[in-house]
Amino acid sequence: YQRRVRGAMDVNTIPLFRNFLWISLKTDNSEVKPFCKESYSVVERNVLKTLLQFTFPDVHLYPKKLTSQDLRPSNYTFALTNSKNERLFCFCRRFHTEGKVYPDCLCLLSDKPWFTLFWAILEVIDIRLKKASFYHMTLFLSSCLKAPIDQHTNALVVTVDPVGSLPTTYTFYSESKQLMPFGWMSIRSLLKTLGTKGVLDILCALIRECRVIVHSQSLSLLSSCCFGMMTLLYPFIWQQIFVPILPKPLLNYCGAPMPFVIGIHSSLLPDLCTQHIE
Repeated sequence: YQRRVRGAMDVNTIPLFRNFLWISLKTDNSEVKPFCKESYSVVERNVLKTLLQFTFPDVHLYPKKLTSQDLRPSNYTFALTNSKNERLFCFCRRFHTEGKVYPDCLCLLSDKPWFTLFWAILEVIDIRLKKASFYHMTLFLSSCLKAPIDQHTNALVVTVDPVGSLPTTYTFYSESKQLMPFGWMSIRSLLKTLGTKGVLDILCALIRECRVIVHSQSLSLLSSCCFGMMTLLYPFIWQQIFVPILPKPLLNYCGAPMPFVIGIHSSLLPDLCTQHIE
């Protein structure tokens, strides 16, 4: 493990986010596939291919009969790790538009693990897309990038031009001074789902650097619990493989011989049983 060292770096030196994508589903030769409907800036083809897989890890379930839970907006987060063990956090908000068969997903990519702030921003993006236009939404994103975060209050105050009845000023709060790496919210989800004994068992498994596979029908709960496991280790950092949401095409990663924490949709359990796992 590597011990987490808190520095005094200015939170405004790194851009708030790298990009924004609006991803949807379409039927292509009788197969349902994700595609990028819009993006804030250009995305490299290989990066986009990876993002599409992870944004809709349950694409194999579509088309399906929609439940009341499917119709409600949901937030979930996955992380992509490079060769330097640096993580890119991808904050997603999935929603259904009345009359459409498939859901849409709004995705913000950032180097900063600020769950509360980005989910609040995604909610505003969702509203502005529905009540205004993609152009007006991009103006809001540009304002977010330009607005500095107050070092004392952690407030991000975003001002935009008036559009209809929409607000012209939004105030968000970052988690830049939060001691826990991913917040207490993820710990609460973990405790509520697994109970005290289950959380202690997980902590022991992480300390021993075991291979841990988590599954859930809910992508929100899945990602929250996986990030909660990372919070359990504070002030240390998990240096091994960490994939809070793994798509079906990459399921063979679960057979890796090294320690890992991997989250999968519960529908993949039958496929997981066919994998060679020591």
